[in-house]
Amino acid sequence: MSLQGFVDELPNVLSADAGLTSWRTTHFDGKAFTVLKGNRELSTFNARQAPAIIIEAEPGDIADTVGNYRANFSGSVAFVIAWVDSDPDKAYTRRITLPELVANAVINNRRLNGAVEKAMVRRYEPLDGNSSAPNVRMMRFTVNANWKVDKT
Repeated sequence: MSLQGFVDELPNVLSADAGLTSWRTTHFDGKAFTVLKGNRELSTFNARQAPAIIIEAEPGDIADTVGNYRANFSGSVAFVIAWVDSDPDKAYTRRITLPELVANAVINNRRLNGAVEKAMVRRYEPLDGNSSAPNVRMMRFTVNANWKVDKT
């Protein structure tokens, strides 16, 4: 288990989830998520990449250590589900169901296929693009997880 495993597995879990697959089918003709790792300028995001999961690790903590052989970690991953849409009403319709869908995807696979011990959605926030990318629409999520690292 590791931060790398957490970051790598979360998009896989989201992409495989039945509820999010239905959302993509309804709004994007079933097109698969494009996974982009690392923060980026919104002006570089384009409609060909939509829908996308843009993911980045956030600060975390080493909760405690057990002797010289194990460290308990707690960390967060932030991601947005992003797309391009010039119609604010259509963007709202696409965005409003995402919090429950993402929460269900994580609840249904709390260990993220063994990448972590327990994951949970902690926060969501609707966002719109900026002046350089006014039609980029997003829902930002923070997912927390716990994992252990054993001495090798």
